[in-house]
Amino acid sequence: MRILFAFCFLLSGVVQAQTQNLWESHEYESYNETILPYRLLPPPVIEEGQTYPLVIFLHGAGERGANNKDQLKHVSKSFEEKRIRAAYPAFVLFPQLRKRNTWSNGVYTSELATVSLENQAGNYLSAVMDVIDQLEEDHPIDPERIYIGGLSMGGFGTWDALSRWPWRFAAAFPICGAGDPSTVDRFAHIPIWVFHGEDDAVVPVEASRLMVDHLRNAGSKVIYTEFPKVNHNSWDPAFETRHLLDWLFAQERTPYRSVRSE
Repeated sequence: MRILFAFCFLLSGVVQAQTQNLWESHEYESYNETILPYRLLPPPVIEEGQTYPLVIFLHGAGERGANNKDQLKHVSKSFEEKRIRAAYPAFVLFPQLRKRNTWSNGVYTSELATVSLENQAGNYLSAVMDVIDQLEEDHPIDPERIYIGGLSMGGFGTWDALSRWPWRFAAAFPICGAGDPSTVDRFAHIPIWVFHGEDDAVVPVEASRLMVDHLRNAGSKVIYTEFPKVNHNSWDPAFETRHLLDWLFAQERTPYRSVRSE
């Protein structure tokens, strides 16, 4: 039994090392000295004259740190699959937030399951936007196919980013997060697929239901998937099939406008 445990532990370490080797390791320092470690998964082959989508994924609270690897704990393997990379060659960005910080610069009221955004974006989310600018300068990225998503605290950050920079994104997929319903007019034109577990004991499912209701009232064609009897880890069933990624990579940026005005 001990031999089997040791073998499994060794195998886990090998798999983790292989995962990290696929992802380039970088660090960005913003103008205000915010340090943002990040991992970048490039397309398997970059063809001359070709541009590629960029996917930004914001991790949850449990993956915060400065080791530039814990943010790969969840869902990164979905982007590593050979068949996915062959079908959808893309740049994939996984930044890492330092401990005691959050992606979303807002006040979360758990009783209301909503966020009241501050006027100014948080330093780390702003740094992510700076990294996007840098990547667009350094790599053949298609500006019409930039996507953002995240889980839990990263779901909060996804809603926050949509509220502040709606013109940047072609699509978004917030998972078990919460947002500010008063801001949905800014991004109701963007294709969004929202995920949440019905029995989420960390971020109540009402948080996503409220955002979806407000989006639909604003004219959005938002997609909402609620998993019955699923707790906080709704990112697992969200990525269990290719449907999310098939949908995501089919999206292109639409002109920035209010859906209500149409």
